[in-house]
Amino acid sequence: MGGKADNINVIVLARKPRPVGVELHSTDGEYPMSALFPATLARAPYFVRWLFFVVVVGTIAALLFSICRRGALLAVPIITILICVALKVGMLDIPRVRSIGWSPWILLVFLVPLLNTIVQILLFAVPPKEK
Repeated sequence: MGGKADNINVIVLARKPRPVGVELHSTDGEYPMSALFPATLARAPYFVRWLFFVVVVGTIAALLFSICRRGALLAVPIITILICVALKVGMLDIPRVRSIGWSPWILLVFLVPLLNTIVQILLFAVPPKEK
């Protein structure tokens, strides 16, 4: 301090903004995880979440169809159910398919009427892939 300028290096650590919700990391680091959209999903959690989905969407559909019986309002429950099914694919089916070790593209089989039942049963029955 006696006339000399002290060189002080200041290191500023920039923090990334935290995403909303619980942020987790997969064990292999391949897929980022969250509570709503997990990277992988085992059989039992998949079945519990699927059962919850069926009950909730069934209740919502029954209420909306009873309220909107005719006309243009009939599209409201149908659109709501389609949005719920799209969320089901992202929140349940893709993580389950990843845990089995299959490609997520196999979920396109859900568009084929009888094959979708077979794929759904396989998602319940096939054990997760061992690493």
